[in-house]
Amino acid sequence: MKIPNTDKNAKYLALGAVFFWATVATAFKIGLEKLEPAIFLFYVILSSLLFFVGYLTYTKQWNTFKKITVRNFSIAIFAGLLNPFAYYLILFEAYDRLPAQVAQSLNYTWPIVLVLMSSFINKQKIQKNVIWGLTIGFTGVLFVASRGHFFSLSFDGVGIFLAIFSSIIWASYWIISKTSQIKPVQFLFINQFVGLLATVSWILIADCPFIFPNTQSLLATLYSGWFEMGITFVLWISAIRMASRPDIISHFIYFAPFLSLFFIRFILNEPIYFSTFIGLIMITIGVLFVEFGTGIIKTIRKKLSI
Repeated sequence: MKIPNTDKNAKYLALGAVFFWATVATAFKIGLEKLEPAIFLFYVILSSLLFFVGYLTYTKQWNTFKKITVRNFSIAIFAGLLNPFAYYLILFEAYDRLPAQVAQSLNYTWPIVLVLMSSFINKQKIQKNVIWGLTIGFTGVLFVASRGHFFSLSFDGVGIFLAIFSSIIWASYWIISKTSQIKPVQFLFINQFVGLLATVSWILIADCPFIFPNTQSLLATLYSGWFEMGITFVLWISAIRMASRPDIISHFIYFAPFLSLFFIRFILNEPIYFSTFIGLIMITIGVLFVEFGTGIIKTIRKKLSI
């Protein structure tokens, strides 16, 4: 079967997005070496906003902001307090306390949390595949957090809590963003602008020492802003719109955390724990069970004639 050119191009864009997302955990750790989480977040959001200003100007989308209703604008403002402000402030604090491989692995539980929260909000019964996915996924979390010793934590307990809690913030943001009718890039621009104001307020309230980044930190903030919050998002949205079916590219995202370990190992020189690799595999299997588990369980039962 011949693959349409649009699907081929969609795959290239999706792979590009996955590649860049796989590199940002490394950029986070580099930036946080010299900057406190709140200060790092300020510069990251600022660099992201610069990208979106340029993108919205190039695509001539500023006039369409006038069509945004008060309700949708309010949703975007509230969502901006969740992401980028609360989500990244918590996530960066986790990265500051934990090895990059641990923070990014624990944060990857958000798809499981999203399904659980959606079921709770919609008052739906939790399906068996979700229970299986939850069990496998959070066993993986315990494996990563304890390095295989289930009755003790091998890393900063606060950092572990923050990394997992950040997935709850992200899932909340995802659910809220679904209620908005604003175009994705415009919605994200409003989020970033609100997040910048909230971050400045937090810096003033918390009396964080404001410092200018050195060359290494500056490059890390620019890279994080553009390739975590900016360019990569546009690549992924473009890939989804170009693909004839979303499932053609959706599975690519599962490569990101494993590819990320490569950059963590060879750029940060952080030794990869065997427990991290096994735990991340279990978390990924848990996510796959949550998203596709009904079909998986039926196939297993059919093969085993259960």
